[in-house]
Amino acid sequence: MHAVIIFYEGPDIMLYRQKIAATAVVLAVMLTGIQCAVGADSKASLSADNINYNVSTKKAHAEGNVVITRNDATIWGDKADGSIDSSFQVTGNVRGKFIKRNVTLTAGRISWTAGTSKSSGFIEASSSVRITHDKNDKLSADYVRWQIDTGDYRARGRVDSTYKQYALQCAEASSSKNSFWASNVTKFENREKRYTLSSGKINGRTVNGAITEVIAENDLVLDYADNENLKTHVTGSKAVYSKDRGTIVISGNARAVRTDGKTVAADTLVVHEDARTIDAVGNSKITFIMNDNAGRNKKAGQTQ
Repeated sequence: MHAVIIFYEGPDIMLYRQKIAATAVVLAVMLTGIQCAVGADSKASLSADNINYNVSTKKAHAEGNVVITRNDATIWGDKADGSIDSSFQVTGNVRGKFIKRNVTLTAGRISWTAGTSKSSGFIEASSSVRITHDKNDKLSADYVRWQIDTGDYRARGRVDSTYKQYALQCAEASSSKNSFWASNVTKFENREKRYTLSSGKINGRTVNGAITEVIAENDLVLDYADNENLKTHVTGSKAVYSKDRGTIVISGNARAVRTDGKTVAADTLVVHEDARTIDAVGNSKITFIMNDNAGRNKKAGQTQ
């Protein structure tokens, strides 16, 4: 493996090159395969088949089997540009491993900006981004900005994620501290409680990593199976989920339709997630289909 190291410094570069020629040869041998510390941080290193390093700007260009380490994290790729003690970009077959967060990452391109001495900074990844945590929690998108130490993120473009028993598909999403939001949600699923909703936007809160509240608005659709295991399709303007109460409250032209033809309309519908029952509150009307003795269908309605 051949190492190429080029130093740039001032107008007397030719003379400078002559003076360091012997040193460069020694370095090329020592760094074959190449391990080159760049910057003052002893925990940061760059290796590659070829490295061009500018001693004035402290920036490097690396190509071929690039490996960059910083503290307990490692990034691999085809090419890299920048300064590993401040910020750099890696392109081509990018993958990363962040031991402290137990996270792996793959993407077409990443930019890694360093934080303070107490922070690992943040990653901006694009092109088929996939982030996996504990092998179960996953996030994929066209673009992700990820805060390494906290795990906070913002993602956009074909966002598809799983978190504990939840699954989310949307156009854009963000998670920060004890809150999250998403827009143009095509699926927000609780696989444990067996319900799925879609809406124009959702906002939620978490406590110790558990989702405790979700508010969904605009073009709301909720699908679940009731206590008779019949599929129920609920629509409305707004839904509020409360983990403490174990309910999903749908308001604004709320309407529920079961697969057996029963329809419930009311000002507010309250779905009890454990009992799988639904309460109609305010101007409620229930329409259902019943069979008479002759086997003909009849419609019956009840208004409260």
